[in-house]
Amino acid sequence: MKKLLLLISVLLLAISSVSALQISNPSLGSSNALPGENVQTTLSLTNDGSEIITDIQITSSVASKYNIEFEDIPEALAPGSSSTITIKGKIPTDFEPGKRSIGTITVTSTVALINNTSNSSGNAFTSHNFTAPSNQTPQQIVLPVGMSATEDNGQNTPDIGMDIIGQWHTGTQDGISDIEVMQPLQGEVDAGWARIHSDESNNYWINPVDVDCGGQSQNPPGSWLYGGKIHSGPGLCDGNIELLSADSGWTALYTKPEADGQLILVIAENNCGGGIQQVPTNGAILGKVSTGPGVCDGIPEAFAYTGDSLDAGSVYVVYLPIDHTPTNSLPIGEFEILSWTNLSGWAFDTDVPVTNVHVLVDDVFWKEFAADEERQDLVDANLTSDANHGFSYVFTQEDLTELDTSVNHTFKVIALNAGGNNPELNNSPKVLTAIPVTQTNDNQSNTTNSSNNNSNNNSNNNSNTQSTTGTTATATLKMEAGSDNHLIIDRVKINCDKLETVNDGSTIDDVSPGETCYLTIRVKNTFTNNTEIEDIDIEVDPHDRDISSDDASISSLDAGDREEKTLELEIEDDADDGKIKIDITVDGEDEFGKQHSDTWQFSIDIERSKHDLPITKIVVNPTLAKPCQNSRVDVTVYVENNGKRSEDKMAIELSVPAFNFVEKIRDLSIGKNDEERVTFSVPITSSTPIGSFKANARTFFDTLGLSDSRTADIVITKCPTFDFDDEDNPVTAEDLINQVVVPPQAPGDELIMIPSANSENSSTLLDGVWLTTILVLANLVALSVLGVMGHAIFKKKKTPMKEQHAESEDESFEMKDYY
Repeated sequence: MKKLLLLISVLLLAISSVSALQISNPSLGSSNALPGENVQTTLSLTNDGSEIITDIQITSSVASKYNIEFEDIPEALAPGSSSTITIKGKIPTDFEPGKRSIGTITVTSTVALINNTSNSSGNAFTSHNFTAPSNQTPQQIVLPVGMSATEDNGQNTPDIGMDIIGQWHTGTQDGISDIEVMQPLQGEVDAGWARIHSDESNNYWINPVDVDCGGQSQNPPGSWLYGGKIHSGPGLCDGNIELLSADSGWTALYTKPEADGQLILVIAENNCGGGIQQVPTNGAILGKVSTGPGVCDGIPEAFAYTGDSLDAGSVYVVYLPIDHTPTNSLPIGEFEILSWTNLSGWAFDTDVPVTNVHVLVDDVFWKEFAADEERQDLVDANLTSDANHGFSYVFTQEDLTELDTSVNHTFKVIALNAGGNNPELNNSPKVLTAIPVTQTNDNQSNTTNSSNNNSNNNSNNNSNTQSTTGTTATATLKMEAGSDNHLIIDRVKINCDKLETVNDGSTIDDVSPGETCYLTIRVKNTFTNNTEIEDIDIEVDPHDRDISSDDASISSLDAGDREEKTLELEIEDDADDGKIKIDITVDGEDEFGKQHSDTWQFSIDIERSKHDLPITKIVVNPTLAKPCQNSRVDVTVYVENNGKRSEDKMAIELSVPAFNFVEKIRDLSIGKNDEERVTFSVPITSSTPIGSFKANARTFFDTLGLSDSRTADIVITKCPTFDFDDEDNPVTAEDLINQVVVPPQAPGDELIMIPSANSENSSTLLDGVWLTTILVLANLVALSVLGVMGHAIFKKKKTPMKEQHAESEDESFEMKDYY
């Protein structure tokens, strides 16, 4: 009971305090300061009480080690006033680079108490001068698309690890680059294929919309966003494939409205005197592509997303972000009251019904409260839409024991945002000063006696009493120094399934086995005196064989310069769950022979999916089929189990919508890390249409759960029709064999085409009969030619009329323009 009475007396004395000393947390030095250097800074001392503070003394716990000295200490501080104090010190020669706490600063003073009554702050809301919080930091844009290219002579720009969702041919081999790749890698290509990649292929549509020489055109999605179209080069009907499924023609770019960004074409150069266009400021340029043969003939070769046409020149391929993020507002509020008995305030976020707040004591999390108490005054002041946004907390005995009432504590209140930054409330932080020792004019009694005397004085005389009391404030003293190392890792980004910034010590979550990540490391020379750093090596060292990586080098970096290198991280298909640490080390030598280096470490958290049945490849046999007589096309689907366990109810489905063909094979078993393949036979009849058609393969776990899907092309060619009586244009064996053009591989699929004429496994009886027929016809043609030549010796031949052979001419194709 005596201890409880003593505690109550101490609390009453604390509540009666009318003065609090606020002190800032200073930091000596900077990132440019070096060990052994003398440094100085300032701290701010504020009297936010109602009485004069005198006898101010400042000490430091590390004064001798760091030569700490204080200057400009005031003799007294009036209520509400502040003073700036100079702190001097010296960085030790063995001080490690960086910024950290080195000790504490303690300020003591004397306060004259007049009219020793309980000072209840009441509701400070009426005097609150609310200031609107600063705006949130914009969210970083992640590019789900990229661009690459492949030259006609076989040299390719690096693969970027995303599926190809569209491609078209441009340029001729004239030594002038027709394609410039900018995102995510860089490179130039003479004549070749411009390729667009995406890991969100369902959000983008890049396909032929009009063909010049016959072939398969496609209708663009009607509700999608138009991004422009471009003509393939060189624009001649020469039998060379320049689109996905045709010779010369137009490719268009479309984007689903719900996508995170839009693919557009922007006119970059106009060689015929026309205007060019500005790339939107928030757009990311994937690359630049030349148009057509480059001749100013007045015929458009490209259309920008705005509808502007371009004759000869080039266009930018641009990714333009679409912001679908709902508007997020920062919480507002105020930290109103703090005493040794309670704390209170209010917080309001228009995005949620109730806002929670975090209370930090000395920058360490202490408690979380819901701001849901009724505060009608907030509504009356037009600060909240309803009244239930207040918070309060009464300290318990356990809280007082934990907090230690003999020292000062800094309280901060942070409002938790529904999405975005978490702001600190107005009037936060507040300092809860230690419970002081009181001295009376009559004697120098201890704290217990002083408390008892105060209690008696308060009960007998509540005015005109004067005494003095001590007040104390503490702050953390920090020191910062730079380094004589001038080669640093300036920034690291990684792109697995999305682009993320890598911090030293951070973890990249949810990385799948079999994935290829791209690690972009930016290195900087921090010299400011024109010193060059040479022979820079960049090494990436995973701590596990489940991840493999390559290294890179930079020949030299001038002072102040930065350079990026992108390295591949290959995650093994059978990689186990768990975190793998990865070290990044850069080192080089300056022109004076001094070594410079820096290291980072981060982790990749590999997580295998519970069910993961990817389609690794699709084999189509034969590559070309003819509806001359009944036959079939065999489509073999290869599947791996990259999931966490074996599957005993796997299903594989193949559908060819154009042929009304669907087949699903169920109840297949496949072990963990094993491969399974299933062959489907697609019937070909005389009614099968001519063209290139999609075969859609899908895998399922537990029979119904969709895991993966891929497509392949089944190509149906015309049956041969030749006029053997045309003596001016005799049919050759080469005409009989080389009658079709093979379309390119479908983008985004590993499609293996097996030639039916050169593979024992793919040859069928019908293919053998057809080959025999061709050989017989070739012999007949040869005999016919000999006969005609012999007959010409004895009798003059008649010239046939061209009109008699009009029906043998190639059929024409009507050009369509959807724009």
